[in-house]
Amino acid sequence: MFKTIFAVAFIVAVSAMPMMGPVGPGGMGPGPIMGPKELENGLTEEQKTQLHTILENDSATKQQKQDSLKSFFDGIGGDVSTNFNEMQSKMESMKSEMENKASEATANLSDSAKSLITQMKAIHENMSLTPAQEHEQIKALFDGASDEI
Repeated sequence: MFKTIFAVAFIVAVSAMPMMGPVGPGGMGPGPIMGPKELENGLTEEQKTQLHTILENDSATKQQKQDSLKSFFDGIGGDVSTNFNEMQSKMESMKSEMENKASEATANLSDSAKSLITQMKAIHENMSLTPAQEHEQIKALFDGASDEI
């Protein structure tokens, strides 16, 4: 049962994640399909430095990082901005697909397991958290979960 919940929790976490950096949000895993290396194509060295500054800002909330990235790429314009927007669209599509799969996977879980997943998803969707705060809250949620889940 724990493996099922963990797998669903992982799917929920991955499905809702905005692009946060070269190793995913809070350094917790691989980044999205198109990571910073692909986004760096067509950038000057100064722009690459600015991009890394945005991605590595540990004190920024997920929303602040997302807004900063959008502003950064919109400010550059051209193919670089188009590539970023295409990547964002692909990620949204993947997110929807994974959320559908997660819903199917959770259908037969206990109510307490469903509650845990719902709480975790709410934490993950809270864009006012930093990636580190999100990680801490999800860890606390799992640490506080009963063994029967």
